[in-house]
Amino acid sequence: LAEVEGHLRSAVDAGTIADFHELRCRRLNDAVFIDMHFLIPGGSSLHDAHRRASAVEESLRSMLPGEHVQIVTHLEPSEHDSAHPAGHPHRLDQPESPVA
Repeated sequence: LAEVEGHLRSAVDAGTIADFHELRCRRLNDAVFIDMHFLIPGGSSLHDAHRRASAVEESLRSMLPGEHVQIVTHLEPSEHDSAHPAGHPHRLDQPESPVA
């Protein structure tokens, strides 16, 4: 996880993605599963957002040669708080949001 997180920090530093969160990594037998949320500048086109995410995904795969890597990426605007004012209530480390 630390190696993946460091790799993602490099993508942020390079400006490929604005940030990331909800990172989860796990290994099952001969497979590595990585899922995360990427924050992409809000004015980006779908094409540009996909290009950015694909570049980071491919760089992650290249750092795990010989591994069967499954990556799931959820793209969000960099203006994350306005997109998710209640946070991510499905997370185990956040209290559930009250039902209106």
